[in-house]
Amino acid sequence: MKTRWLALLLSFVLPLASHGQGAPPAETEPLAQDFPEALVPFLGKQIYEQDQRVNVATGMARTRGIDFAKEQVRGWIVVRDRAAERIRFVREENGAIANAFEVAFVAGAAPQFRRLAGERLTAAEEGQFRARLRAMSGVVQPCSTLYGFAIFDHPQIDAFLIYAIAKPTEPGSVVVGGHYRFVVSRDGNRGISAERLYRICITLPASAAAGKQNEGIIITHLASRRPLESHVYLSFLHRLPIYVDTADGVRWKVDGLRVEAVGKK
Repeated sequence: MKTRWLALLLSFVLPLASHGQGAPPAETEPLAQDFPEALVPFLGKQIYEQDQRVNVATGMARTRGIDFAKEQVRGWIVVRDRAAERIRFVREENGAIANAFEVAFVAGAAPQFRRLAGERLTAAEEGQFRARLRAMSGVVQPCSTLYGFAIFDHPQIDAFLIYAIAKPTEPGSVVVGGHYRFVVSRDGNRGISAERLYRICITLPASAAAGKQNEGIIITHLASRRPLESHVYLSFLHRLPIYVDTADGVRWKVDGLRVEAVGKK
């Protein structure tokens, strides 16, 4: 199963060769889709939780001496069942993509690391892997040298919903701009939609958020009519309220799962 996508490295965090402010989107670029209000905080929290699990799983693998490059690890997929959510790392083996090891997350229990026998991915798992590759290629104007990805079943259609999250390169800094949202077919072969969840690259220094757990930070957001899942993610990640000023002059407060309009800016 040697196809050219196997040559790409899908890492747990994607390093990009270069980044910068990038050109602002054209004025004709449509606004990002607003999910139903109840879905936005739910999805934002899901992004945060999956991001944290990937970090934990990666750390556990490294503490066990796993050399990702030597073992030709090409990334990870998410496997969910009634018992657990598993971050399953995959590797290239004899021209195919096969299971390598996984970390299982069960409510109320410590994460469990397990080596796998090296079975090839199922068709559904391979589709998820390809979908992530497609999302990687969609980050056309990166705002950071590091990107993480979160993948879910789309809540409204039969497809994958994938987020590309711009990561800070300096501890404590807040990457406000640079996040993307993709919808990709189940087989990973067709991109259904791609949206930039920002207008310009903005990274706030750590000093901007330090000690602001009560008062929060204020940002201007022109890419949608309301705060997005990425704002909820940032609120959870940095443990602070984020006040989002939208183009219509409304100021929103995003504080974890709570998203509400609080007045005019």
